[in-house]
Parts: sequence; C-alpha cells; structure tokens
Amino acid sequence: MQSPNEAFDVTVVGGGPTGAFVALNLAKIGVHTVVFEENPVVGAPSHCAGHLSIKGLARLGLYPLPKSIVENTFSRARFFAYNGFEFSINLKKPVTCAINRQAFDEYLAEKAVAAGADYRLNSYVHSLRTETGFTKGVNIVTQDGKTAAFTSKITIDAEGISSRILKQTGLSTPRNRKIVYAIETEIENTNDLDTDAVEVFLGNDFAPGFYGWLIPWHRKTRSGNKQRKPKRLP
Repeated sequence: MQSPNEAFDVTVVGGGPTGAFVALNLAKIGVHTVVFEENPVVGAPSHCAGHLSIKGLARLGLYPLPKSIVENTFSRARFFAYNGFEFSINLKKPVTCAINRQAFDEYLAEKAVAAGADYRLNSYVHSLRTETGFTKGVNIVTQDGKTAAFTSKITIDAEGISSRILKQTGLSTPRNRKIVYAIETEIENTNDLDTDAVEVFLGNDFAPGFYGWLIPWHRKTRSGNKQRKPKRLP
C-alpha cells in the first residue's frame, strides 16, 4: 500500500457546488479540509440550467449573489398543459433566479479557498483507502498519470450522480428508477418570449412522465457571461 502524501481532517470528493459548500463551512470552523476535483478548472463542464430558489439560497447564506452570477430573476411562471389549458402565477417579488453555473461554482470555490480549504484540481479520486473496515482517505490519479495517497478522518462523497465512490463502500446508491434523465439546450433569437417568466410544459409531447421548461436569460447579461473564461484558483 502506498504511503500517504498528506493528512487532512476531511477529504471532499468533487468540487461542484455541494463539495465547495461543504468545504467552505468546514474551513470556517477551522477543519483542515481538502477538495479533489477531477477537472482542470472549477465549473466546467456545466451540468445544469442553473434555476435556483432565492429562499433556498438565502437559507444557506448565499443570497444575494454577485450581479455577475445572476442572469435573471423571476416572480412569474406560466404553465401549459397537454390539452391546451394554461394558467399563470404572479407574485409580488422574485422567488427564483437563473444563474451562470460556471460563475456560481467558481464563486463558491473561491470562498472555500479564502476560508482555508485546500483545492486540488486535475485530481481524480480513484479509490478509497480503507483500514480495518473504515475509510481512512483516498487514492488519486492526476492528469499526468501520477498517483498519490491521502489520509483523512472523514471522507465526504460529493461526486454527483455516478456514485462511483459510494459503490466502493457497499452503501446503498440511488435507484435507477428514481433518476431523471434530461436534455438541456440553449436557444437564441426567439420571438414573443416573456423574459420575466419561467414557462413550464406538461405532457408526453414535451416530457413523458415529467416536465419541460423554458428559463429566459436577459440578452445583455447572458452574452457577457457566455464569453467568460474559466478561472484558475489561487
């Protein structure tokens, strides 16, 4: 067994929003934390449309967000049923927002690093280190093919839906029938679109067994964020 390179209190597998938020809050209370992210930059590739609850973000202490991250806010929603029935919900103030996922991920990672968390990019967690039935850290492979071992008291799996590391523990993983597969695309030059409302479409013609939606961005904000280049953490 390879000798450990370094030791930490907590290892976080995955540098997405969940991993970054965990690392941020652990670092704030002085826990020696490292985050291993397999990609060379934070936030790329983007994995979702970035439509979030403002109330939920506020509960986590993350709202208001910097203006460079928020691409739109919504106080209205329009629902369209398969049989032609439609209705709208109009609220007094915005309840959801559309964010640039790359910028949001970078923002959380930067806050975690500023609080004292250690980020290791280009670091693919290959397997868990186990001793006498307990997880004692991780084994990683870097982009240039080098391997390294790290020990920690606690390992947190924030890798996402693949649950690859979770499977190594023998613990239960998400059931396939509970997983929703979706397609995301960006559409430009649309006509007659209400940019202040989210539109939700129900019915098998749009999304069998679930729903589809349109999340408008303001043209000026979106075009500016679309041209951004991924940052590298300090």
